[in-house]
Amino acid sequence: MKHQRSLQGIIGLTIVLLVLLACGTSNPGLTTTPTPIPSVPLFPAIQDGKAGYIDVLGNIVIQFKFEHAAPFFEGLAAIQLDGLWGYINSEGEVVITPAYETAYDFHNGRARVKVNEKYGYIDPTGKLVIEPDFEETSDFSEGVARVLRCTDLNKCTQVDVVGWQEFSFLSGGEKSFINVDGKSVVTLEYYSVKSMHDGMAAIQVGEQWGYIDREGELVIQPQFDKADDFSEGLAAVQVGEQWGYVDKTGTLVIQPQFDEADDFSEDLAAVQVGEQWGYVDKTGTLVIQPQFAWAVVFSEGLAGVRVGEQWGYIDKTGTIVIQPQFDSVDDFSGGIAAVWMLDAQDVHRLRLRGYISPKGEYIWEPAK
Repeated sequence: MKHQRSLQGIIGLTIVLLVLLACGTSNPGLTTTPTPIPSVPLFPAIQDGKAGYIDVLGNIVIQFKFEHAAPFFEGLAAIQLDGLWGYINSEGEVVITPAYETAYDFHNGRARVKVNEKYGYIDPTGKLVIEPDFEETSDFSEGVARVLRCTDLNKCTQVDVVGWQEFSFLSGGEKSFINVDGKSVVTLEYYSVKSMHDGMAAIQVGEQWGYIDREGELVIQPQFDKADDFSEGLAAVQVGEQWGYVDKTGTLVIQPQFDEADDFSEDLAAVQVGEQWGYVDKTGTLVIQPQFAWAVVFSEGLAGVRVGEQWGYIDKTGTIVIQPQFDSVDDFSGGIAAVWMLDAQDVHRLRLRGYISPKGEYIWEPAK
């Protein structure tokens, strides 16, 4: 079920950042500086209250001089200076001048921006390529993004499900998928719509969920109580109180039998049986028996699992290879994983982010 993914959305590297224009010109951050793609992965880190970037060995690559820093996506990373957000390249050079209140990550060559309370999209030069004309938008995924234009602000009622990347409007709005040029490619007449994954998007009709394809054709009729994104050819769906998996024809290839179910990743999916989590393969066979308090997707051969109140990592045999010791964890990416520890001296229970290697060794100690 998608709330498993919401853990990563809350604590992971992918920081969702809204962008609001902060000066009078239509393209305040416009630049023609080319965007080099990092030759090695870079990761945001904190030192003495400032943000910078390190490499997979923990070496400082971009000095700690920003108020906040987001991960790199498509060669650019959003950073905050003097209260405003812009973008840097992998050399640490500002290529889109900080002029926004906040800034989203780039996907498919576009990043969302908010201008005068409406959303549009910029390209990697900072050019506003899709005019801000929408009340709600999503990141681009597989070449399309969901957008909503309210025709009656008094009737547009939003239902925001944290972590599901889903929006719903009862009435007064026009929903569609747009392409990277801003052209509407599919008009969406559904109550709820999720992002495009594996060429399919989950939609809600009444109380039931089904799927459409990239052309907007209803390819799996609404019949499920809940439906998640497709991943590796399968999607978790709920029938009654139990979860199973369907293929792209809508056939239940793994019968509903789990209390919760997450996406497939690296041929395995985390599922809940009773109070415990384990993993199934694509035949529905439990290959790692339910034994964890919580479990998330595999990435680079390892998956985060919670034992008691602490998180560690297992391999694909189910063996704990990094002992539970963290307050929260993220997926491995680029050879390291972000982990968090609570700051015992902070009354707000601030979580401090560090990075570990696949051996569980810190390459960057949690800091603030």
